[in-house]
Parts: sequence; structure tokens; C-alpha cells
Amino acid sequence: MARQTAFGDLLDRHLLERGLSVRDFARLVGVTASSVSTAKRKGISPSRLRAWALALQLSGMAWEEFWELGLLTTSPREMAEVLSRLHQTIAAFEEVPRSEHSRKAAAIREPYESIPTET
Repeated sequence: MARQTAFGDLLDRHLLERGLSVRDFARLVGVTASSVSTAKRKGISPSRLRAWALALQLSGMAWEEFWELGLLTTSPREMAEVLSRLHQTIAAFEEVPRSEHSRKAAAIREPYESIPTET
């Protein structure tokens, strides 16, 4: 059996916070419990993802995290890796005092400056 994804872990957390079982949630969104379990391992379509987020009454950062992880579950692995590196870069940047942002930004840009661009 395939391992559950980060999206599946997040969905479990939201269900637990709301006191919902997989079966209860499945009824709420009009699918089978098996469909929910499969989605936790393989992902779901963007339209179903949106409906599930609405059913969970997610908003703000919770909505964004749910949406992002849901989309990444069905995206190519390379896309997930790029996004993961971007999150790490942002986190590193946020740890630096504001007065150091210019220097940190230059260090982040440096590896990319040698990449040829079309003009």
C-alpha cells in the first residue's frame, strides 16, 4: 500500500481538530470513505480540493497550506522539490534581521546570476 502524503497528514490533522472521522468527512463531501483514503495517498483534483477546503471551513494560511499540499500531491516531483527549496529560502530570509536583507538577497541571487538568459 502506498504511503500517505503530507496532504493526507494535513487532512488527518484537520479532521481530528474538527472531531470528524474519515467516514463522517466522506459523507459531508459526498464521496466514499475509500475515496478519502485514496486521496490521502494519491491526491485529488483541484475542484474537489476546493470543495473539501470549503467543507472544512478553512481560511487564510490554513487554506493556503491545504491548497498547496493538495496540488503538490498530484504535481511532478520536480515541482515539489522546487517549491520546497523556495520555502527553505524564504524561511532563511525571514530569520535574518531586516537590516541584513540586502546582503542576504545578494547571496541568494548569486548562484543564479551565471545562468544565461535570453534577451
